[in-house]
Amino acid sequence: MSFGVTVLEQGEPFKSAIARADSYLYRAKQHGRNRVERDRAA
Repeated sequence: MSFGVTVLEQGEPFKSAIARADSYLYRAKQHGRNRVERDRAA
């Protein structure tokens, strides 16, 4: 199972954070699956 994790910044649109988490999820899958990719802050 792969995960993309990010932090919702104050004042940031929710859709923006979801899109960023989604990009981390795809990065995890590209690097071998069964991984977690995240923001530095997460």
